[in-house]
Amino acid sequence: MLENGHGTAKNPAEAKIWYERAAALEYPPALNDLGRLYLTGTGVPKSYALAKSSFEQAAKLGDAKAMNNLGMLYLNGTAVQRDIDLGRTWLEKAAALGDADAQANLRHLQESPPLDGAQVTARRESCLRTCGTLHRSYVNSVCNRYSAMADGDKPDRTKCVSMSLTAAQQCRGSCRDWAHTSLADNGCVTCFQMLTACSVSQTQTDSQGNDMPYEESSKRCLAALAGCTANCRKQMAQPSGTPGADGERPN
Repeated sequence: MLENGHGTAKNPAEAKIWYERAAALEYPPALNDLGRLYLTGTGVPKSYALAKSSFEQAAKLGDAKAMNNLGMLYLNGTAVQRDIDLGRTWLEKAAALGDADAQANLRHLQESPPLDGAQVTARRESCLRTCGTLHRSYVNSVCNRYSAMADGDKPDRTKCVSMSLTAAQQCRGSCRDWAHTSLADNGCVTCFQMLTACSVSQTQTDSQGNDMPYEESSKRCLAALAGCTANCRKQMAQPSGTPGADGERPN
């Protein structure tokens, strides 16, 4: 009640105290609840290690929800060395006890088996190469159209190249997050491709025929990039049918 604010003011920190009292008496649901708090950082500092320990204790005492949560830690490699077989074992134990979340997770596991380490590495490296190619393409097709001469400020070409480095860094940063997901395509890479296409299509002169500064001509494209990147990051953070140990509320 204290954790969720049912019938009283919400107070996760005080809820934690009561969970700890029950956990000290080896009450499995309370141990699982403590694990949830540590996993999400609700009312306590986030600690994957303490979450794992709590789930482990509860699971060994027969709590099906803790078995499911522990299984997801192993499947996601959160606070532990990723171990798909061990994760599946815990899910199977929870499913056998009738836990609906574990049953759903097992179905998803069968439909979309997690990638192994070699596959994740290959996907990440391929993504990084694509980001590098897109960066060179942007510089050649967009930045080289701007003057390298300074006019009281940095040359527009320098500004363009600097921005392209930032976009390339965002693209490369997305590769690690995307590589282990079940998403077929990395939407953040697509964002970089869209930025190039948009920037190439922008008119470089104003109504009087004067060259437009880089910031002005690229403003709309950069705004679209920001929105696109935020959206693709959100998609990668969303679990693809399987509750993640990090980012989605455990049961």
